[in-house]
Amino acid sequence: METVELPVEADAPAVGRPLSELPWPPECRIAVVRRGAGTLIPNGELTLQAGDRVVLLGKPEAIREAWRMFQRANHEAGPST
Repeated sequence: METVELPVEADAPAVGRPLSELPWPPECRIAVVRRGAGTLIPNGELTLQAGDRVVLLGKPEAIREAWRMFQRANHEAGPST
């Protein structure tokens, strides 16, 4: 298992969508969402905003799959896990 913190970019597929609507890899979870100075415990109703930071916990390959939802469509690099 790995833990990684990733930014949510402005044009990412996850922006403006409740977590319950995202196609989520089964071996990855959002542990917390950092928004400004606050920390949010995620639930299915939480809607991500550009500038949020998500802390993911999971297997490296599942984190790489989930990472795509938080990045611009043309962003090619993956997270370093």
